[in-house]
Amino acid sequence: MRKIYFLLVSVLLFGAGVSAQITVSNPGNTTPAMSATYASLALAITDVNNRTNILGPVIITLSTAQTAPVGGYSLTNTAMTGGSNIN
Repeated sequence: MRKIYFLLVSVLLFGAGVSAQITVSNPGNTTPAMSATYASLALAITDVNNRTNILGPVIITLSTAQTAPVGGYSLTNTAMTGGSNIN
């Protein structure tokens, strides 16, 4: 879970745009599976927070810059099974 959080925070440092195509690699590594694409990083983070299980790494890639709210985004799903430094 920490690695996902670090990855997401790192990705947020790359820009300030507001519209993008967000691509998820390995969306089937979550239960239920995530979508392969999202209209915004906020929607992707919200979906991560709604998963019940993670079976392996899930990578969220931004195709253009995104703007994060003050304080950034948080992964708040403490009930997710399988979250780790790798997943």
